[in-house]
Parts: sequence; structure tokens; C-alpha cells
Amino acid sequence: MDTERVLVDPKDYSLTHFAVEKTLMEETDYPLINEHLHEHEQFVKRLNQLSSAIRVSERATETVVFWINIFLFDWLATHSSKIDRHLARYVARSASAGG
Repeated sequence: MDTERVLVDPKDYSLTHFAVEKTLMEETDYPLINEHLHEHEQFVKRLNQLSSAIRVSERATETVVFWINIFLFDWLATHSSKIDRHLARYVARSASAGG
């Protein structure tokens, strides 16, 4: 299995998703836009670092896949379930207020 390939779909998806979120934040004048975009930049940076580590790693594939799982779980547990949820509530309130 090409371990680095495991990261391609999440990276492609995240770049598309991040662009949509950025548009929503700009359209609704989201007050935490800079912090949110910084989180996205850090995600892409860490994903790239993980890809580089995979290319030079001599560790077993199972270990590297475990690292990937931890990385993605952390993202889902922190960013997606908390920060994105806040954004979603803000966008919904903005839409219902006619903004």
C-alpha cells in the first residue's frame, strides 16, 4: 500500500472545503475569520509535513497509518466538532437575520 496515498483524498477534500468555508466567512463578515483561516493553514502545513515524513520513514506501514489516524482524529475532534460548529451557527444566525 502506498501510505502517502492515504493523505491525498483528505488533502484534496480539505482544500475544496476550506475554499467554500472562506467564502462563507467573507460573505457573513465572520469575526473569527483570521483565526479560522490560520487553523486551515496549519492543517495543510501539518498534512504536508506528515507526507514528507512518510516519504523518508523507515517505520512499518501500520505505524505510519496510525500516525495519520491520530492526526485526522485530532482534526475532527478539535476543529471540525468545535470551530466549524461555531462557524455553522454564526452563518445560520446571519442567514436568518437576512445577512
